[in-house]
Amino acid sequence: MQGNYCWNCGQKTGIGRLHVKEIITEFLLSPFHIENHGLPWTFWWLFVKPGIVIRRYVYGERKLLYPAFRYLVLGGTIATIISKQYKIFHLKIEDVEVPFLNFVEREFFVYANDNLTLFNLLAIPVFALGTYIFFKPKGFNYAENLTLHAYITAQQLWTIIIIFPFLQFFPEAKG
Repeated sequence: MQGNYCWNCGQKTGIGRLHVKEIITEFLLSPFHIENHGLPWTFWWLFVKPGIVIRRYVYGERKLLYPAFRYLVLGGTIATIISKQYKIFHLKIEDVEVPFLNFVEREFFVYANDNLTLFNLLAIPVFALGTYIFFKPKGFNYAENLTLHAYITAQQLWTIIIIFPFLQFFPEAKG
């Protein structure tokens, strides 16, 4: 890169490290992000070369991917609607006999089972903290770890969305 902008994509060159403030600003200010590659490109490259594209995103090539938290919220919303409507990956807790569970624990598991996507989303900051502590010598800050886990979780949710129609045609694949 030479000058103030990338000759290939038009992104500004002086972009620094990710911080929580930047993540929030990016999420709120550009809701559609259709000016460059967008959703299909992000979905494809996170399957083909996830480590490389996330690392490039963290190191400043932000026009490459659909923003992490917008990708996560959009995928989470669609996956939640599909999951609630069609009860995919829904366990029948009532049918499982676990004698050591008391009423409160059983109710918690029923609630968690009904709101699995929400629990996946709530786990992101916890996993990000864990990788931040464990990989601290690598030099990545908490916001960068948060972004990594947002992309991982979002990709899992988008995979469920893509697989869902096949589960409807082949119900025996659900288990």
